[in-house]
Amino acid sequence: MPTCSCCGKVVSTGYTIIRSRIFCSECSEKLDDIIDEVLSRCIEEYITKHTIPNLDEELKKFEKTINELKLSKSFIKAIVLTRLTTLIYGRR
Repeated sequence: MPTCSCCGKVVSTGYTIIRSRIFCSECSEKLDDIIDEVLSRCIEEYITKHTIPNLDEELKKFEKTINELKLSKSFIKAIVLTRLTTLIYGRR
């Protein structure tokens, strides 16, 4: 049975795989909340100023949760930037 990469919980159903990590539903929801919040701030700034905010500054607000999930900021930044680029430029 798969084990959550963050909390170590053994999961049989309802888990999410992102890149090489397995997330239980609770950890996946926490990660999705962070990504959604940062992504929405990036989109707002891109629409209004045509720039992308400093992701390190945006992620500082979620530092405690990121540490609890045992994730690196670069892991989350890669996900946010991939989704942002897809939204701005579309799939090619």
